[in-house]
Amino acid sequence: MADIATTVTGLVGGFPYLADTLVNLPAAHIARPAFDPRMVMSKAKATYQFQFIVYAPRSLDKQTQVLLDTFCEPTGATSVTAAIEDEDNWGTVTVDYASVTNIGTVQPTEVAGVPYFVVVFDVEVCW
Repeated sequence: MADIATTVTGLVGGFPYLADTLVNLPAAHIARPAFDPRMVMSKAKATYQFQFIVYAPRSLDKQTQVLLDTFCEPTGATSVTAAIEDEDNWGTVTVDYASVTNIGTVQPTEVAGVPYFVVVFDVEVCW
């Protein structure tokens, strides 16, 4: 899913692990919340939850919030939802569906004492 971030106009890319310092922003961190391993490790179809968290620098607060809002649009080149739900963006990974189930509000946060703005996209993937 980190590779999908590169298909969103305006996002620099994606990363699976949160680093001590964030560079080349805005970018997305793909987080894995808690899950039931019985569902994932069985050979049956299962759904899996992810969080697609977009980070942007908090240097110009209003401009950064406006930028993050563009990623929340339901369609278009800057839409995270459109990129995630486009099956062509999954490459060699075969999924039954991928759906954005919730888009959070733009929120301030810190990583290693450095301020950022983030917006969290809850994603459900079924394979």
